[in-house]
Amino acid sequence: MIFILSKILLFLIKPIVWIFVLLIFAIASKQSKQRKRYLICILIIFFFFSNGFIVGKIINSYEADYPRAGKFDVGIVLGGFSGLNKRNNEIAFNWAGDRLFQAIALYKKGQIK
Repeated sequence: MIFILSKILLFLIKPIVWIFVLLIFAIASKQSKQRKRYLICILIIFFFFSNGFIVGKIINSYEADYPRAGKFDVGIVLGGFSGLNKRNNEIAFNWAGDRLFQAIALYKKGQIK
């Protein structure tokens, strides 16, 4: 039951659904004043959610700040940045290889023991 409810709520939270619902209400409305209000709401919602600057600011407000510089006992490096090159049996770094090099740089600076 919770799975079905989560899928329904995920569908209803999308802005495009609200735009289409308001558009249907605007088309079905018999009063021109109410129809105009629905169309203004559609334009506001469409502008708000299609504006990359506004959405970017909202998303950035949920990101955590960088930790203060200090000395730490350990540094955790997430895996998945390397693989085995089968031609010469050496380590091959992919696009996420910078993780390891950043951790090595922090170790050399003395920020990680």
